[in-house]
Amino acid sequence: MTAFEHLLRPLHGIARRSPGRRSLKKSTPLMLERLEPRALMTAILTNAALTDLAASQSDTTPATSADNTSFTTNGATTSPVGAAAAPESSTDHAPTLPSASDTTVKPTGESALQLSSGSNLAGGGGVATMDADSGTSFSVGSFASNGSMDVYGQSFKPNVAGPDGVGSPGTATSVSLQSIVVGYASSITSVRATDCYVYSAALTDENEIGTETNLVAMSSSYTDGSAFGTGSYTRQFNFSEGLLDPTQTYYFYFDCSQYLRVKSSSPYSGGSLTDDTFTVLSSYDIQFQVTMTIA
Repeated sequence: MTAFEHLLRPLHGIARRSPGRRSLKKSTPLMLERLEPRALMTAILTNAALTDLAASQSDTTPATSADNTSFTTNGATTSPVGAAAAPESSTDHAPTLPSASDTTVKPTGESALQLSSGSNLAGGGGVATMDADSGTSFSVGSFASNGSMDVYGQSFKPNVAGPDGVGSPGTATSVSLQSIVVGYASSITSVRATDCYVYSAALTDENEIGTETNLVAMSSSYTDGSAFGTGSYTRQFNFSEGLLDPTQTYYFYFDCSQYLRVKSSSPYSGGSLTDDTFTVLSSYDIQFQVTMTIA
């Protein structure tokens, strides 16, 4: 093999390896030693050009997309002119979830205005805090007392505060009953009523207590304490239902007569006491507080 053949040997290899290059193979001179210097230079330059062409073809691979809308050249992905752009990754726009500090959970308790033991308002009683999940709270009632009596119940009107009421329903047309607190003459709890019933009309007999006619609400639980100040004995009846009209009179009764603290001077003007004979006494009231929230 001559020196020229040795120099031009890669040209033969490229011609054999390159697809679609049969014409190059056929046109390759067999008498390489007869090449003139100028022809030799041309062959060398042709060899270099073919080498670059083969390299560029080996670096170009079809894209994996089934519709062949893009291809990869030298590691970069290119979409053809007029082809739709590839959709952005969904991870680039993932929704931002709130952190624990961003999440506010409101309380769900029903009670709104609770009497606190030992606190004092006019008349010797007290009220605690309002539930943040409820509407505006207010109460009606009378805390002072000058005697004790067996009674079945007491009437009240939501828009008549009485001597010791706190707040008012304002212009509300509906209010929600929260609790009723009454004062006892004794600390003995075993003789206290366990249920309290609220009616929209006065009952005429103790046997009607607990019946459904005109029944607005029935207590769901109770709590004993000293809501009207030091030395007082109270039971708070809690309600989870009961919508009242602020302009109407309502009547609450116990499932049995109760020995409660009462007052005969300047009684609550929004209602009357019902004694153990079911006699209505407008000149008396019991020691009580009714708490409501604006619905």
